[in-house]
Amino acid sequence: MYLAAQRRPVEPKIARCSIDRDIRDFLTGKTDGEVPLRALYDHVLDEPVPERLKALLRG
Repeated sequence: MYLAAQRRPVEPKIARCSIDRDIRDFLTGKTDGEVPLRALYDHVLDEPVPERLKALLRG
């Protein structure tokens, strides 16, 4: 028999990082998702609001 046919399939090993665990906790309802959302979007809060948008919001 060929060597390739004799080998058993290898299950992939997935590294579980903390953000992966945080996302899973959010999806299952264990947390409110603050940690993953901050990790994804916190840098956006530091961006200045464009003047055209400020003018639009002022009315």
